[in-house]
Amino acid sequence: MSCSPKSVALKAYNRGVMQTMSVYVATILFVAWFVSRHHPTGVLAYVLAILPAIPITGMLAVMGIYLRDEKDEFLRWITIQALLWATGVVLAGATAVGFLESFANVKAPPAYWAFIVYWLVFGAVQFWLQRQYRKGGDD
Repeated sequence: MSCSPKSVALKAYNRGVMQTMSVYVATILFVAWFVSRHHPTGVLAYVLAILPAIPITGMLAVMGIYLRDEKDEFLRWITIQALLWATGVVLAGATAVGFLESFANVKAPPAYWAFIVYWLVFGAVQFWLQRQYRKGGDD
């Protein structure tokens, strides 16, 4: 999301993304380090496995807050379109991978890749939409 001038909601969004992703990186590094050295089992292993999902949930909350607070309907609409495209691509991809796994014995990538692919698609679509609208749009 990079339109100028930046709205108050966009500045808060950028701040929130930086905070949640910083917590995510620190959490994933800590969990990977701890698990590789201590090989936890039982409840501790489950808690450690879930920890990285907490800042990811926070990232989704940051996006929801941005959509609620953004006053510029055009910026909100671009964001919503990008979110819908990302959702569709991830759902279609997960479905295809599931069928490949079931019927062709293809080993699926770890499920956390869905989050990574989601935000890569979101960013690419948002960039493309902003360029399309800057050019004049509906060709």
